[in-house]
Amino acid sequence: MSRGALAQRTTLANTQPTATELEALRVQFARTDAALLQNIEAGAYPVKLDGTVWRDVRPLLDEREVCPTTADTTRELLDYLAERGLLLRHGQHAHLVRAAARPA
Repeated sequence: MSRGALAQRTTLANTQPTATELEALRVQFARTDAALLQNIEAGAYPVKLDGTVWRDVRPLLDEREVCPTTADTTRELLDYLAERGLLLRHGQHAHLVRAAARPA
């Protein structure tokens, strides 16, 4: 790595993001979260239980229906959305989920 490239890299690493950059990141996360929720809703079956519509994700995780890599990725996606507070899991039926809130 050249000295100039190293100096530039060090300078970039030490700078704070601007308000515009932070807003762009916020918008990108919101768009990504919305797209991920839509993917779950599109691939899972709607199930009405106690007046609430839940999504049955078993078809998205069944390795007889999808390849193992896809099932693993979907599990990670469900965990990510739950950790972000965007997906609720049913207390008694682990295969049922629903959106907790719509990203802006």
